[in-house]
Amino acid sequence: MPIRHGNKHYTQILLDGAKFTLLESIAESKGIKVTALARDIIYKWIGENVPPELFEEANRLDQLMWEESVKNRVKGRQKQKTTPFKEDG
Repeated sequence: MPIRHGNKHYTQILLDGAKFTLLESIAESKGIKVTALARDIIYKWIGENVPPELFEEANRLDQLMWEESVKNRVKGRQKQKTTPFKEDG
């Protein structure tokens, strides 16, 4: 069962050892992490297996969620700067 991590879903994939080693070497040759390569491969596969308009809509929704997340973080940091710091003692 995937776990929510903010706007993303965390899932675990078990790979056979030899195939993981191949994936790891490809990722290393590209200078990226294995998880980034696996995510790119999955997103590409999804894009090839759903109607283009559905994938474009999913990309648009994900982008909107990302922008909202960034706005919320900026607001939170601004609020921290304007909130007076209380010292103990």
